Amino acid sequence: MRYNLNFFFSLSVLLFTGCSTIKPYQINCIDVSNDALYVVEIVIEGRTNNPKLETVKMDAINGIIYNGITGVGCISQKPLLDNMSSSMDQQKNLNKKVTGIVKGYNRYITNIQFISNAAIPNSKKYLIQSKYKVTVNKRQLIKDLVAANAIKPLSSNF
Repeated sequence: MRYNLNFFFSLSVLLFTGCSTIKPYQINCIDVSNDALYVVEIVIEGRTNNPKLETVKMDAINGIIYNGITGVGCISQKPLLDNMSSSMDQQKNLNKKVTGIVKGYNRYITNIQFISNAAIPNSKKYLIQSKYKVTVNKRQLIKDLVAANAIKPLSSNF
């Protein structure tokens, strides 16, 4: 009985207050160099003023692999990995391979630079929006994903 009351109380709080989802990060393309270096802007919204640099670096790698890049200063890029059509076992196996690559994110980040902080009103509290400029070696990232059999090389399609 107590469990049911807690459940209904929690559900009613969610319904009346609304579920405001906070995007953990946004990634925008600023520039692409000839050496397959992507200069991306990472925008992180949160309650703290300065997110950890490791979080910013991981968000840059995750954004390129899973979400793709929105084109602001260059053409939008699709995500490197699209595993929505595979089975659950294939997805688990693929996630294990990619997790190892994402953990080695320092290998792909060549430069990181703080841009700005801004306070954004959000219901009763303010969110801090932090912007960073990150340079990612996409060529090396693709090589490692191909070596881990997470993606197919370009030459396999011909």
